[in-house]
Formats: sequence, C-alpha cells, structure tokens
Amino acid sequence: MDQLQVATQTFISGYKKDTPSSLKLIDVYLVYILITGIIQFVYMVLAGTFPYNAFLGGFISTVGSFVLASNLRIQTNSENRDEFKTISPERAFADFAVFDALFEDDPGSLEEVFDEDDAEDLKLDDVDTKVWLVKVPSFLANKWKDIDEDNLNLGSVRIYNRPPPGRTSAISLVLPEEPGSSVPREYNISILPGEVQNKFVFSEDQNGVKSISGTVHHECAATPTEFRSYRDIMRKRVLDAGTPQRSVQVLGQNNQPVFVPGASSSMPNSSFSDFVTTKKRKIDKEKATRMPRNELMDLLFAAFDKFPYWSFKGIVEHTNQPNQYLKEVLAEICILNKRGPYAGNYQLKPEYKQRLSAAERQNVVNKLPEDGSSSEDDEEDMEEVRF
Repeated sequence: MDQLQVATQTFISGYKKDTPSSLKLIDVYLVYILITGIIQFVYMVLAGTFPYNAFLGGFISTVGSFVLASNLRIQTNSENRDEFKTISPERAFADFAVFDALFEDDPGSLEEVFDEDDAEDLKLDDVDTKVWLVKVPSFLANKWKDIDEDNLNLGSVRIYNRPPPGRTSAISLVLPEEPGSSVPREYNISILPGEVQNKFVFSEDQNGVKSISGTVHHECAATPTEFRSYRDIMRKRVLDAGTPQRSVQVLGQNNQPVFVPGASSSMPNSSFSDFVTTKKRKIDKEKATRMPRNELMDLLFAAFDKFPYWSFKGIVEHTNQPNQYLKEVLAEICILNKRGPYAGNYQLKPEYKQRLSAAERQNVVNKLPEDGSSSEDDEEDMEEVRF
C-alpha cells in the first residue's frame, strides 16, 4: 500500500513538472469525454434503451471525439516529434477541429427536414404505463369488432393467488353472460416466456393527436376453458372449409329441355350462340390415285426443268399425288432447303441436274439416224482408202 502511494505521488509530481500546459488541457478534455461516455452507458443500463438510436448517436460521438483528441495529444507531444516531422502542432489542431466538428454538427431544425403536417408532436405522457398484449381467438376478436356501443363491459380479468383446480394459469378472462351466445365465456391467460422489448401501443383521438398509450410489458395468449363450445366452433369451421363453393344441380325429368328435330333453324339465335363459333365439316375431296413411280419421276424432272425451285404445296397441285407418296419420291431425287432465300423449297440433287432434259433427249433421238449414216459413209471411205 505504501509503495502504491509513493508511485502515485511520483507520477503526479512528474506529470506536473514535465507535461506542458497544452497537453494538460488535452488531458482534461479526454477525461471529460470519458466521463460523458460512462454516464451515457450507465443511464442506458438503469433507465432502458428507449430511444435506442439516441443512445447510439451520443455514445458513438463520444468515442469518436476521444479518438481524435488522443491523436491530437500524440501528434503535439514533443517526444514524438521525430515520428511526425511533416505535421506541425498547428496542422494537427486544425485537423482535430475539422473532424471533431463532424461529430458535433447541428442537424438544423425540424422545419428544414419535415413538412408542417409531419412535424406533429407525439404525446409521451403514458409511455411508462405497462400494458399486456393478449392474443385472443379469431371468433372472439370478430365479436368485439362488431360492437359499436361505447362504455360497454367486454369482460373482466381475474388474477388468483394460486391457479384454480384443473387449471395451469392463475389469470383468467371472463366475459359477461349473453343468452344464446355460442362463444365461450371463460379463457385462461398464459404469459409467454421471453422479454418484450421496443413494443408500444399507439393511439389517435378524434382531433388527430397521436400518443403512446403504453409500453408492452408482457405478451400473453388466451385459450378457452369450455372445451365443448370451443369444439363446436372448430367443428363448424372445418365443415365450412370443406363445403364446396360450387354445387352441381341435377335436372329432373320436368326441367329437361325439349329438342325437336329440325327445329334448330327456326329457333331464334341467342347472344351466346353467336359467341360460340362452330367448325364447318370438311368435305372430303376425291382421293388422288398413285401413278407409277417412273412416270411420277419424269413428271417431277419436267417440272424442275421448268422451274429450279418448287414448294411442296406447288408440287402437290402440279402432280395431284398423295402427300406421303410424293414425299418418298422427293426424298430420293430432291433436297429440301432449310435456310437461305429458298428455305422450305425443293431443288434437284446435284447428280440429277447433270442429266439431259426432255427436249435434249428428243434432239438426241432425232439425230441418231443421221449419225448412223455418216458412220457408214466413214466406214465405206475407210474401206476405199485401205490398201
């Protein structure tokens, strides 16, 4: 203990003797900021976190100011002059003043941020009032919503020292007696585990003044104790959910419409009959008969001699042959173009393009006798020339 007192006195005397006044002023500012941060943290622990954003803003501002002041003390200390040769004490103080102003900048009045309609005061007179948030069944909530009367007794809450026999909760909700009502009268209120934070009840009066009516202290759930009436309600809900929205009506013998043969043309057309379009029956055309394969190929060759590209529809109209039979023959002698300017059209294969056309074949046939006579003359000449 004596050594601690001696060390403390030595530190204090050395601090007073060796520390410049400028550094002492910065140390006082650091102690002030440290105490301010401690006070804010203690207030949050004791009083609560509301409003939490305000606490975060103030505490972060104190931490930032403390860091800036510490950097200022390090840079202005003469013992650290070798490490900060390019930074003068004046520049260090200017940097501190500029960045510290960012933490303490005044955001301005609310008139510059909000409109007059938004800048309404929120009354916080009842913010410390503790309320319970109770979840009730939907049928009970719908019953309370349908009530339009004022100052009506909706029910009473009973709190027992000990739970009654056969119950697990010491808190119950009892509704007033209503003859002919199927809603259960008594409910158990059980407090849910867990701490409730940052939940409030807001209200608005007839004049449009908004206020906080209380702070949610507990979250609870209400369950009915009369299981027979509750079971009847749940059974009715299940039956309603299983009832189909649309039903099928079976027409009796007396309700069936009478259809008279041939009377449809004389009956007036309804708007629905005009709306529904009926397809006309297709009249079967005469079936095309197959011609021999060689004749069909000659017909196709003649067609491609006339035009090099043909569509399938044009070939069908030109040849008047069955589609399947025509496709088989075209697959042997033609190529179907799948791209380019003649996509979807047929053209002859390269090996069939080099054949002689019909006119050329006829010319060849007509020239055959002339060629034969000349060959005989040549043979005779050859015979005459021989020795």
